[in-house]
Amino acid sequence: MKKSILILTVILFAGITSMSAQEETKKETKAKSKISEVSLICNMDCNSCATKVKKQLAFTKGITDVQTDYEKDIVTVKYRNDKTDSDKIIASLAEIDYKARVKTGCCSGTTAKTPCPGTTAKTPCPSTTAKTPCSGTTAKTPCTGATAKTGCSGTK
Repeated sequence: MKKSILILTVILFAGITSMSAQEETKKETKAKSKISEVSLICNMDCNSCATKVKKQLAFTKGITDVQTDYEKDIVTVKYRNDKTDSDKIIASLAEIDYKARVKTGCCSGTTAKTPCPGTTAKTPCPSTTAKTPCSGTTAKTPCTGATAKTGCSGTK
């Protein structure tokens, strides 16, 4: 009789543990499906600026990961789209006096300091795609300020 109770207890415990693990896996999968990523152009002059941006975004609701590259003026943010969005992220950076905008598919290798030809840091790059690279450029004639290694996005 004691063996039967012991066996039933072990089976019941194993079943509950298994169901609990499955529920946690479902929750993790659901949480991951709510994760979005955005790249922002944000004028950062030094590593200290990048650290300041990173710290600010670390305390912004819904943000799960922040990567900064001050040399390219790029901030890549992963966030829960049920908690925040790119406008709220930009507003968070404005709180510490950093202007940011969503990076569009313009020339690769451009930054707020060296924007696409014909644009300035105040006027963002025109929307381009891999099929429509920056106007008047080809793989043989890359964007102004670009090199063969950092030609326009979408060109070969």
